[in-house]
Amino acid sequence: MAGKKESEKRIEAKLRPRWGNDTVQAMDVSIAADCRAKQGDILFRFQKETVTIPFCPIQDLSVQDDLGDIPLSETETEEYPVKFRCFAAERTTRGKIRISYHLEPRDISNVTHYGPYFDFRSEWGGANGAGVTCMPLLPEGTYRICLKWDLDGMPEHSRGVWSFGEGDQEREGTADLLLYSFYAVGLVQSVADERFGFYWFGQPPFDVKQAAENVKRMYGVMAEFFGDPQTEGYRVFARKDPFEKSGGTALARSFLFGYNDTTKTTVESLQNLLAHEMVHNWPHMDDHPYGSCTWFTEGTAEFYSVMLPFRSGIVSLEDTLIQIQERTDQYFANPTVELSNQEAAGLFWSDRRTQRLAYGRGFFFLANVDCAIRRATKGERSIDDVVKPLTAMYLSGTSGTNQDFIRLVREVSGLDIQSAFEDMENGVRLVPDPDSFDGCFSRDEVEICQADSEKKTISYQWKIRSPKTET
Repeated sequence: MAGKKESEKRIEAKLRPRWGNDTVQAMDVSIAADCRAKQGDILFRFQKETVTIPFCPIQDLSVQDDLGDIPLSETETEEYPVKFRCFAAERTTRGKIRISYHLEPRDISNVTHYGPYFDFRSEWGGANGAGVTCMPLLPEGTYRICLKWDLDGMPEHSRGVWSFGEGDQEREGTADLLLYSFYAVGLVQSVADERFGFYWFGQPPFDVKQAAENVKRMYGVMAEFFGDPQTEGYRVFARKDPFEKSGGTALARSFLFGYNDTTKTTVESLQNLLAHEMVHNWPHMDDHPYGSCTWFTEGTAEFYSVMLPFRSGIVSLEDTLIQIQERTDQYFANPTVELSNQEAAGLFWSDRRTQRLAYGRGFFFLANVDCAIRRATKGERSIDDVVKPLTAMYLSGTSGTNQDFIRLVREVSGLDIQSAFEDMENGVRLVPDPDSFDGCFSRDEVEICQADSEKKTISYQWKIRSPKTET
């Protein structure tokens, strides 16, 4: 807004859920923002579709400023993998922009694809989801963001929770913070304190309090490892799915995961999913073009979700072996395993098998680089000494790149991994180093069939390494 300092700009968001049939059936969204647009400028956007997940159905869209209704023109654009509805002002605006609309949570069935968990949807007791399917994307800039819940008409004991806290909240951030965070409202139950919260509806089929305690412990271990002062806290949201397969998605200082009635969910079975999603809070690199650094984002989540709980004593050596073997079986049996990173990225949302490549490829590449660094430095350095500086860059507001990764490996070990990196990037077959995963395991080559076919390929069988005996 002209004449207003960046730090003084505000976004005031008010959410008013509508109750009916024991759930949240609709929600009114009102936004007042210190932003402006000249005639023809894009004033705001909705993410019409985010990696195949649609924006909630909306009605009664109203956009005004100090002069009254703002006439708008609408266009659609795509920045893979997101499709946008763009609203441009047909005159120069004046004063605060006020956007309001009525939305209905996404309607799903047992054949709806389960993720990512961006959709804002209902279940018994309330609704939860991410802002990408229910909030507008305003012009870039830093704002004082004020979120308020209007729970008039909701049942007694109803609560509204955001990724950054329960009830009305105020914090500084960029406009997309409203999108890339989670919301839950209704008869929310919780295990929570000032810095950590675990939220759900109804009666999940697992010991929720034990799961919450496990996740809280993992959060403390991981935050310390990645150098996070934990001043902003962390929140976990659970939802019940109607379909056979569930998963999870991480956003700002939080993640949301699903469970269902068809798959037995236990505290133990949730362990690695919750650990994986939590790691996403820290290691990150600049993923432009899309898919170029997914190997790192998902690979670090896989690697540290397995190794940090093991190193801290949260899980046993035997459980760690199971996790490594599951990833081995899945990656080496994938019939798309020879695609390059960019080829796979182009197919992420049309051939779901390609989505898993980055997980396994990053997992085994990081494990191999870890071994190489340990050997070159006689055990004094490891992959941790590469990932931690990249994480520090991200926490300070700067995302690293693939070249930063290669540079840091060279700085900590003297190794030039450019050629090995390019092989990984281009889909050249990875061979796991037999000393991977802190040297606790050994592995044998085995012949298997690729998934969905009878084509033979090579995989690996891991086992706990026998301790060396002195003679």
